[in-house]
Amino acid sequence: MPISVLVLSPSHNIRKMLARYLSTADFHIYTADSVTTALPFIQSLHLDAVVTDLDLQQASGLDMLLWLNQKYPAIHPVVMCEADDSDLMEVLSNMTVSVLHKNRLNLLDFRNLLQTMCQNKRGVTYQFQQISLFELVQLASRAGHARHVYITSPQTGQEGLVCFQDGKVQHALYDVYSGEEAFFEIMRMKQGLFQETLGRNEYYSIDSSVDQLMAISALRQDQQPLEIPPPHCTVFSCDMSLANYLLEHYPNAEMEVLCTDLVEEVFSQLERKSDLLILDLDLPGLDPEAFFLTLAEKKLRTRILLIGSEINPQIGSYLSYPQVDRFFMKHTQFQELGELIHQIYLSQQFSGDLQDLSLFNVLQTFSYFRQPRLLEVTDFFSGQTGQIFIANGEVQHVTFGELSGRDALKHMIGIRYGVFRQEMYWEPVTRSLNVPLTRLMLYLTRYMESHSAPRFQARDLLLQDGRTVTLQPEKITYLQAMSQENAAKPKAADPTHFQAPSGASLL
Repeated sequence: MPISVLVLSPSHNIRKMLARYLSTADFHIYTADSVTTALPFIQSLHLDAVVTDLDLQQASGLDMLLWLNQKYPAIHPVVMCEADDSDLMEVLSNMTVSVLHKNRLNLLDFRNLLQTMCQNKRGVTYQFQQISLFELVQLASRAGHARHVYITSPQTGQEGLVCFQDGKVQHALYDVYSGEEAFFEIMRMKQGLFQETLGRNEYYSIDSSVDQLMAISALRQDQQPLEIPPPHCTVFSCDMSLANYLLEHYPNAEMEVLCTDLVEEVFSQLERKSDLLILDLDLPGLDPEAFFLTLAEKKLRTRILLIGSEINPQIGSYLSYPQVDRFFMKHTQFQELGELIHQIYLSQQFSGDLQDLSLFNVLQTFSYFRQPRLLEVTDFFSGQTGQIFIANGEVQHVTFGELSGRDALKHMIGIRYGVFRQEMYWEPVTRSLNVPLTRLMLYLTRYMESHSAPRFQARDLLLQDGRTVTLQPEKITYLQAMSQENAAKPKAADPTHFQAPSGASLL
């Protein structure tokens, strides 16, 4: 679905430049030269983002930002300004806004940032690819507000709901269970997805602390073996070398492997229970294109990995199918294939998003569970990106823009508008941090407190160039009322002529 963007600027050149560059299949661009012209677009259309100039004729861009924060908090705002101004940047950083610097404009970077920004909710989004339910509970329970996390397993159809409030697990639902029994059953789930959802807070069926629940859950799992069926992998090949490799190198892996060269048996397996298909392109008489079409007709959405003894030009077209993930060379890349299967398809992990977590708590949780983790961050305010490497209970390496180590973490702690993505961990080439975790956390505490403390926002802002900007979001409300009043007045009809509002256009 295209991203809808309104560009608000009194400069015709700026409106034309952004509209022409962003007007692709991915964007719907609207332009306006004043607040009065922009208001009908904001009120009538579903806008994903508003790019506003700081200098407007009827009000300032800061007034527009404050008004959008109050009336349309889901819209992603971007403000254009001439140069770096420390006081202005401090005010903008408190508004959950992105900044587009006119003096060092990079339209390619801005377009990519705009796409990423509009794909996520406004605020800070954490996208987790592989975390355990134990880690998920710790992250959600440490949040400063109530959360309702819906958990589901597409493989087994299991569903659960856990409610968090005041740093505790307050309620849980699962099948016919509720309260602590439901929580214990949810913690037995093997793989799945999670997302935050709406819920009511009046049900408090659990009175135990998170640590107590987690300890009891771990004890129950040790005493009661899991009855969840293991993942199933179908190998469509007449060559048993891959199956033998998996059995030899992963003897304790909980996965059933079926190797067959009969297409009927493959489809029968996929329709019943297969979670992964490995397709051998060397299979005699195989027509991959026809095979993929049959999969689509049968609506079988199994993930597919390709193997073969040689690379041919057709592999590129095979990889274009949405279900096909990767291609591996036979024998020489069996180790890479086995590691991929073990890390992604066999790991008892969950994927999903959580909003507005504390990076401080995320680092503590990941370090406590000691699993290697890599977080990649994009700061929507500055457009800078960075990485955090965590392994063996320590933060190994951190980069953010041109910064590294301690200084990079200090800036990341203060991010209030961006996205943190968990990616597959790899060993960093260098280490910028050789500090025990407890010492590092104590050091970061002072910066976390300074970022979380409420800040006084001045009514008048003195810019670096000597101009004074008065923050008055009520100006926008007044212009909105005047616009509605003028629209309500009867006008003389002219059936022979129509003129679009000055400065308004749809490109």
